[in-house]
Amino acid sequence: TRRSSDLNHRKVVAYRAYADGVATGTADHGTHVVGSIIGSSSTEGAAGAEQRGVAYAAKVSFTDIGPADSPGLQVPNDLAGNFFNIDYDNGARIHSNSWGANVNAYTTSTVGVDQASYEMDDLVILFAAGNSGNADLTPSIGAPATCKNCITVGASENEDGTRQANIDNAPGNMALFSSTGLAVGGRIKPDVAAPGFM
Repeated sequence: TRRSSDLNHRKVVAYRAYADGVATGTADHGTHVVGSIIGSSSTEGAAGAEQRGVAYAAKVSFTDIGPADSPGLQVPNDLAGNFFNIDYDNGARIHSNSWGANVNAYTTSTVGVDQASYEMDDLVILFAAGNSGNADLTPSIGAPATCKNCITVGASENEDGTRQANIDNAPGNMALFSSTGLAVGGRIKPDVAAPGFM
């Protein structure tokens, strides 16, 4: 896979087109998520504070695992040695991941997350809990968010939860679609929840 890095760049210090060797545009989910995290206008005064990402002064080392014109992802088999370490070497100490499988299991990918957390102990790895929540609260955390050493993030309702078919619509409640635990092995997951639905 192609990759290049420039640690002096204003925003994107590295882009790695892992899945298919090319950048596929700006419509992908990962692009949306990274914008929510570090987005900031390059034009002075063009955007108000409400249009900035939550860490708008941060930089990003980006690994693209979404093949063009394909619904799936191409995830490296060795997450510790061919995924997290690449961004870590580019200076990343927080690694956000909004992807996973719809299986509450301790998979090979889950092992890779825990291995990376052990080997790079100053790297904070976050994973989305998943979108397999259900009304009967059957455990639905998706791997690799089932890991022991990452922070698993669920989605809560925002200020206006009235659009969700949930009896207890209110800010702070879990969004109905958000996966919930227990995770395999009895671990309490998600670890935290943040607004992900309005």
